[in-house]
Amino acid sequence: MKRNVKKKFHAEVAVMLERELQEEAEVHFQDMIIKIKVPLAAIESRLGAILQRIQQLVEKYFPERKEDIAFLIRDGGSRYENVFKIWKSLV
Repeated sequence: MKRNVKKKFHAEVAVMLERELQEEAEVHFQDMIIKIKVPLAAIESRLGAILQRIQQLVEKYFPERKEDIAFLIRDGGSRYENVFKIWKSLV
């Protein structure tokens, strides 16, 4: 049961990011990780801003999180990968 709740939560986060980042990135949810594909030029020039935007969106739409969220950011050619987590909230 808990796995289904966790999977549903991650899927909801992925749907929100897909909606919010539709102009900048492709978002997919697979194997309990949210995969975000961004053009290499964007990663090279503004990775910090991309990560910060993802963090802000998650905080805005899901301020009280009971689960950590894992993200994989990669470029279209899969030359670059960055994995990071947003931890559950302390509420």
